[in-house]
Amino acid sequence: MDEVSTGLDSSTTYHIVKSIENFVHLMEGMILMALLQPPLETFELFDDLILSSEGHMVYQGPRGRVLDFFEYFENIAKKI
Repeated sequence: MDEVSTGLDSSTTYHIVKSIENFVHLMEGMILMALLQPPLETFELFDDLILSSEGHMVYQGPRGRVLDFFEYFENIAKKI
């Protein structure tokens, strides 16, 4: 799914993604969805993330670990 939220307000986006989340968990499936800057409440519905920058994957993994991942590399960069 690519940019399912284009032109929608944050509440509608949340409800669409929440419905998809419920379906995926019920069916034990997977959906790959691209969203540009989703609202926080929508972002928190995702289990796993793939983040890209300039065409390169910069993170792939659990949503709950993404901040730790970037903080780790920020600390390394400070030491260099």
